[in-house]
Amino acid sequence: MEHGLKFFLPALLLSASILDLMYSKIPNILNYPFMAGGVLHHAYMRGMEGFVFSLEGLGLGIALLLFFYLAGGMGAGDVKLMGAIGSFLGPAGVFKAFLISAVIGGFYAVLLIIIFGKSREYMNKIVSSFKYFFYVRRVEVQSPQVTGAVPRMRYGVAIAIGTALSIFAF
Repeated sequence: MEHGLKFFLPALLLSASILDLMYSKIPNILNYPFMAGGVLHHAYMRGMEGFVFSLEGLGLGIALLLFFYLAGGMGAGDVKLMGAIGSFLGPAGVFKAFLISAVIGGFYAVLLIIIFGKSREYMNKIVSSFKYFFYVRRVEVQSPQVTGAVPRMRYGVAIAIGTALSIFAF
């Protein structure tokens, strides 16, 4: 990783995780300066090539999570966080971070379901969805109607862990 990014990207990931855990929100006041910082850093270091590299990463980072936001599966702060990460890592780096974050997010979701004892209700919903598809031959997405409180998933934390793993472990 470039020398300038060794400080800024970990600061972004740590700040986003803390804010997501504390407030269930990753504010624009964090995301936008880091987006600009990533673009400016790469433009300064590599000129127009770095500028384009960073903008492509920023755009791809946003595009990768935009569908999930529009479907109601995550907040806009998570989408912008992935964009900010993309401004530092570029298109290939943000795609790798996205894939690893998705795996981490999947484990995180399953862990929440198991810890809060809702696995039976979710499994019943999945089985009934498969039965419905088998008989009707039509896919119908149904959100599980579970009783009791299951805490909201803090996907910013999964993004931070996935990004860190994509940089330092893979």
